[in-house]
Amino acid sequence: MAHCQYDSSPEVLRFLCRKLEPLLAKKLIDAIVPTKHEAFTKTEDLILAVQCLAEVTELNKIDNTARQVLESLCGWFNETGRQACETSSRKEELFEKNAIVAVEKIGKSWPGRDAFLTWISNPHKAVVSDYESSSCAFGRMVAALWSDYEEIRERLIILSHDPTTYILPYMAFDALARSFGNQPETQRLLQHMSMSGQRQNICKAAIRALAKYYTDAPDTLPRLMQIAMESKSDVRNEAIWFLAEYYSKVPDTLLLFKHLATNDQESDIRDSAISALASEYTDAPDILLLFRQVVINEKDSMVRQTAISALAENYTDAPETFPLLWQVITDEQENHEVRCVAVNALAEHYTNVPEILPRMMQIAMHDPDSPVRWTAVEALAEYYTNASDVLPQLQQIAINDPESVVRNDTIRALAENYTHETLPLLRRIATTDDEDKAVRGETLWTLAEYYTEVPETLTLLQQLATHDKESFVCSTALRVLGEYYIDVPDILSWLWQIITNSENACLRREAVGGVIKNYDEILQKLLSQSLDETWPWLDSKELIDEERVNQAAEELELSSETIRQYYENIAQEIPLQLSWLKQAPPGLM
Repeated sequence: MAHCQYDSSPEVLRFLCRKLEPLLAKKLIDAIVPTKHEAFTKTEDLILAVQCLAEVTELNKIDNTARQVLESLCGWFNETGRQACETSSRKEELFEKNAIVAVEKIGKSWPGRDAFLTWISNPHKAVVSDYESSSCAFGRMVAALWSDYEEIRERLIILSHDPTTYILPYMAFDALARSFGNQPETQRLLQHMSMSGQRQNICKAAIRALAKYYTDAPDTLPRLMQIAMESKSDVRNEAIWFLAEYYSKVPDTLLLFKHLATNDQESDIRDSAISALASEYTDAPDILLLFRQVVINEKDSMVRQTAISALAENYTDAPETFPLLWQVITDEQENHEVRCVAVNALAEHYTNVPEILPRMMQIAMHDPDSPVRWTAVEALAEYYTNASDVLPQLQQIAINDPESVVRNDTIRALAENYTHETLPLLRRIATTDDEDKAVRGETLWTLAEYYTEVPETLTLLQQLATHDKESFVCSTALRVLGEYYIDVPDILSWLWQIITNSENACLRREAVGGVIKNYDEILQKLLSQSLDETWPWLDSKELIDEERVNQAAEELELSSETIRQYYENIAQEIPLQLSWLKQAPPGLM
C-alpha cells in the first residue's frame, strides 16, 4: 500500500471506496489486494481489500477487480501459501471475523463468482492452527457466494472424501450444512458419515456438523451417544466432547460420562470422560468421590494425571484432596508422570501450606526421577521466587544436577525469574570447556533471549562462535547471533566474512542462516536444505546441480528455468557452485 497516494488508514480507505466513483475505488483496491500466493502472508491487506470492495456501490463496473479479490480469497486457503508461525492462529481468527463478514455483505452479487465453482472441490486447501475458524470461514464463504448453485453440493461431498489434508472434511461438511442444511438429505448424509466414513477425520467432521447444526434434531443426541459407546476410539472422543458442549444439561449425558470414566475398556475414553466431567459437572453429586477413586485405583497413568488436575483445580478445599496429592508426591515408587502433575498441582493450589516449600526443595535436589526434579525446579522458580533459600539452591542445581535436561531447565528458570542475579552464572557455564556441550548451547540461547541488551553478551557470542574448541558451541553461537543480532551492522558484515572466508562448512551454513533472515520467502526456501525455509541451511559453497533445481521447481511450483535464475541471483552474493555454469560467480567479500 506504500505506493497508494491516499491516506492509507483502513477507516479512510473504506470511506473513500464508499464515496468515490467505482473506477477510482478500483485503483485503491488494486493497490491493496495481494496475489493469491501472498494472500495468507498478507492476511491484513486481503481483509482490507475485501472490506473496501464491500463499500463499492456498483461492483459490475469493476468486475475484474472483484474477480481478483475473490481469487485472493480463494488463495488464502491454499496449502502452498501457508507457513506455520506465531501469528498463524491470529491470521485465521482475523480472516473469519473480518474478511468473511465483508464477503457476506457482497454475497451473491459478486461479479464473476461462477468462474470459481471448480475451486470449491479443489483439494489443495490447508489450515495451520485453528480448524474451527478456518472451517467456519470456508463454510460461510461458500454459503454466502455459491449456495444457490445445486452443483456445489456434489462438489462439497467430493471434497469431504479427498485425503489430501486432514481438514478437508471439516471444511466441506461445514459448508454443506450451512448451504443445504434445510434439505433432509444433508442430515442423512452426515448421519451416515458420522458412523461409516471411510476415514476417522470424515466421521469426526460429520459428528461436529451434526452437533453444531442439528443440535435439536431428534436423532442427533441418540446417535452421538451411540458413537460415544461403540465406535473407534478417536471418533468416540469427538462424540464425547460434542456431547459435553451441546448436551451437558441432559441427565443421560452425565450418566454416560460417569460410566465411561470408570468402566470403559479404553484408557483414552476414560480420560476424555473425566475431562468432560471436570469441565461441565463439578457440582454434580459423587464427582469428587469418582475422581478420588480414579487417582487411587486407575491403572493408566494418563487417566490418573487428568483426575489429579481435576481434583486440584475443582476441589482444592475438599479435605480429602491435599492428603491424596501429598501421598502421590512422597511415594518414589509412583509413576513419575503422575508425580510431576501432583507436584505442580500442589505448588499451584497449595502454595502457602507450610510443608510444601521444603518438600519441593527436597524433591528438586534429591529425587531419583529427573522429570520430577525439573518439575519441582519450575514450581520453585514460579511460585516461591521470593523465598530466601530458593535462589542459591537453584544455582546449585544448575551446576551440579547429574542430568543435562534438568540443568538446562534450571538455567532458563533462573534467567526468567532471577534475571539480574543469574547473568554471571550463565557466562561461567557458557565458557566452561568441561561443561556438557548441550548445556552450553542452551545457555547461549538463554543469554541472547534474556540479556540481548547487555553489551558483553554480543562480545561473548562472537568469541565463542570463532574460537571455542567445541564445534557444536561455535555453530550454536553463530545461529544465536543470526537470530538475535542480525540488525546490528557489524554482525551482518562479520557473517558475510564467515560465508566467504571460513574453512569450516558448519560455520558457513550457520552464517548463511543468519544473513538470509531479511531475504524473501522463496530465497530462504532455496537456501534451506529441505526447501522449507528452516534450518539446516545450505553451505555457502554448496554445489547446486540439476537434481536440486528440479527438486526445488517441483516443491515451489516454479519452472526449472526460474529456479536456476534465482540461484544465479543468489550466487552474486553467496558463492554457491552452480553446475550449469562453467565458472561459479564470485562471492561477495
